[in-house]
Parts: sequence; C-alpha cells; structure tokens
Amino acid sequence: MILVIAASLILGSACKDKEDGADGPNNSTGQLTDSDKAKLYDKVWYPTGSVGGLELEFLSDGIFRQSLSLEGSWSWQNKGDTMNVQDYNNKKYNFLFDEISNTTIKYRSNGGGDNYQTQFTFSSTK
Repeated sequence: MILVIAASLILGSACKDKEDGADGPNNSTGQLTDSDKAKLYDKVWYPTGSVGGLELEFLSDGIFRQSLSLEGSWSWQNKGDTMNVQDYNNKKYNFLFDEISNTTIKYRSNGGGDNYQTQFTFSSTK
C-alpha cells in the first residue's frame, strides 16, 4: 500500500513539472524579456558552421521568412521562450530559444515531434 501511494505521488509530481514548463532537455528554458525578444526581430540570421542552411528572419509583425523570400508566421508561447513557427509549406515547428543576443541566436527545434536535442546557432552577420 505504501509503495502504491509513493508511486502515485512521484507520478503526479512528474506530470505537474512537465505541465509547468520545468527545465529539461524537452521543456522551457525560462522566461525571455521583451528586450531579449526585440534582439531577434527584423534581422537576417545566417546559419553558422559549415553545415549551411536557410537564412531566417523573424519580422516584428509575426512573419517568419526563410531564404529571404519564403514566408510563414510565428507567435510566442510558453512564457515567451518557445515560439510556434509555421513555414512557407504550412509545416509547424516549435523553436525553444536558449540564447538571443544582438549577434547570435541559439535554439532547439522539435521538428514537429518532442525531441529538442539538437541546438542550432545563427549569426546576424555573415
């Protein structure tokens, strides 16, 4: 009987942490301020490293742009550190931002699933 009670308390606590956006590899990174978010907007972000990729833009009016012309949309969720993104093909992603500075962004994308393991780094200069 004691084991059943202990197991239900642990399970209930784990579910509550996930709902509250507790820190972890697949959860919230913390709250971003409006000044943090403002650093993201209305710039062209270029992928860093030799892997390549598409340029990204997060326009302050909610437009998400790839390769300087392919338009979708974005909106903040989850205390403002996670962004819902819909690309030009109407594919939906979540971007979980780990860092936003004047010249660098780092985020993890779930790619439509629940895996936020790979971090992507972009710079606002080539």
